[in-house]
Amino acid sequence: MVYVKVIRNTYADLSYIHNLCDYVFKDDLRGVGGYGVNPYHPDLADAQMRFIKVCYGKESGNPLIHMMISLDECAETKEKACEFANKFARYYMDKYQVIWAVHEKERGASRFHVHLILNSVSYVNGKMFHGDIGEMHAYNKYISKLTKRKVWFVFEGKTSKSPI
Repeated sequence: MVYVKVIRNTYADLSYIHNLCDYVFKDDLRGVGGYGVNPYHPDLADAQMRFIKVCYGKESGNPLIHMMISLDECAETKEKACEFANKFARYYMDKYQVIWAVHEKERGASRFHVHLILNSVSYVNGKMFHGDIGEMHAYNKYISKLTKRKVWFVFEGKTSKSPI
């Protein structure tokens, strides 16, 4: 099974962008990529995401959408985990800046997990990402189709009623 956790505790502070970008470059990093933003340099990624927010006047509220996706044996190698991460990110690339990072850390049946960082403001139209239950169900169905696994997801303390 694949687990998706939507992390919303960003404290509505733009420093969260920089802190999270720094976090994805931890020692257990096995791959990184992105769309619409430089995923290889935290300071530049931070500046690029802030720029979109400034352009649309959306500097308050939730600065990012942070998802963590734990992969089971469907990703036995870092190459396969990175391939999945890139495909997970592509789902959002037509509207949002997104960075993906693969970390390797043994946790039960999971060896690899993916961090997905989305700018909460669309670079296309300036609208905020809502990530409601309907949107997350559609995204989790996409993940399920790619991984050929059931997907269980959590919104910070709220668990979906059943796996997808």
